[in-house]
Order: sequence, then C-alpha cells, then structure tokens
Amino acid sequence: VPVHAAAAKKQVDPACGCGNFLVIAYRELRQLELEVIRQLESSGQMFLDISELCKVSVDQFYGIEINDFAVTVAKTALWIAESQMMKETEAIVHMHLEFLPLTSYANIVEGNALQIDWETVVPKNKLNYIMGNPPFVGGKLMTKAQKDEAEAPANTAIDKILAQKDEPTEEENIVPIVEEKLHAKARKKKVRAMFDMISFDDI
Repeated sequence: VPVHAAAAKKQVDPACGCGNFLVIAYRELRQLELEVIRQLESSGQMFLDISELCKVSVDQFYGIEINDFAVTVAKTALWIAESQMMKETEAIVHMHLEFLPLTSYANIVEGNALQIDWETVVPKNKLNYIMGNPPFVGGKLMTKAQKDEAEAPANTAIDKILAQKDEPTEEENIVPIVEEKLHAKARKKKVRAMFDMISFDDI
C-alpha cells in the first residue's frame, strides 16, 4: 500500500513544547492508514495480522524541548494519540488490539535545540522533515542572552564561509559574496552586515 511509505519518514520538531505539532502529524498520517483499512474492509478483506497494515508509529516522531514538564506532556500526548488511533482501528476491523504495555517510544529529548547536537536526537541521514512554529512576536520579547544564543549558529556559519579561500561551496549560498578579493576584515564586516539585516528585533 503506497501510504505505508509514510511509515519510513522521520520527523523532528526542535522546539516541540507540549508536542502539538508532533501529535497532529502522527494523527493525520494514521488517519491516512485508517482510510486504506476502511476501503479494504468494505471490499471484504479479512484481517489476520493488523500490524501489517498499521505501520505509522510514534517512534517516527522526534522532539527537542527545553522545559522538562513540557517534555513529559509531549510524551504523554503522543501515547494518548496512539491509544485513540488504536481505538479507531478496532472499530474498523472489529477486533481487540493490545495497547498496553507500551511498546512504542516517544522520542522527546530534554535540551536546548540551539546547543545540543541534533544528531544525538535523530541522525540527519534518517531525518525527512523538520517542523516548527515561527516566532511571531516572540523575538521582541527575547532577552539579550537569548538573542546572542539564537545568533550563535549564524555566526558559526559566517566563520565557516569566511574560512573558504578559493573553492566555493554550497554553504556560500547562505550569504552571497561576490567580491573575491576583499580584504578579510572588510569581507567579514560585509557578511556581518548582511546577517544583521535579518534582526531578531524585526521578527
């Protein structure tokens, strides 16, 4: 069934809060599976092993959250969503499905997404989607320490770009540097000014 391709997709929300985005993503993918199961059931298909049809799992969903209480809520919310989807499946296939003990794992990690290595949460070669909520007016409420912390990855990218002497790389697309012979100090000042145009105060 083509929809099972979704079961191979891994997704992460690096600032997941209480897990709302992750829960909705999981639930919508499971609803696609349920629609396939409904169509099979209506055509007279017999189900001996429903696990062969229910492939989407909370195991595919990853989150990073700095607040320990929100981490616990996010894990619980995913398990509740899994339980609800299990009940909906039971109603379609007319059989009891075991939910407890829990065999799935809610991959919510407590930490600061600006500081921890995301590879420790989910390897990038296995990651398919990154989801997140835009900051809206949150940038105006950030402290100086928070702004400095948020800008740190951009500063790292700038230093990496400026370290390139001759051969251009894909990373140079981050900031368009057109003058190749600029003095290093002047070049860095130009790049810094470009990044400053995207100020957190303007978000």
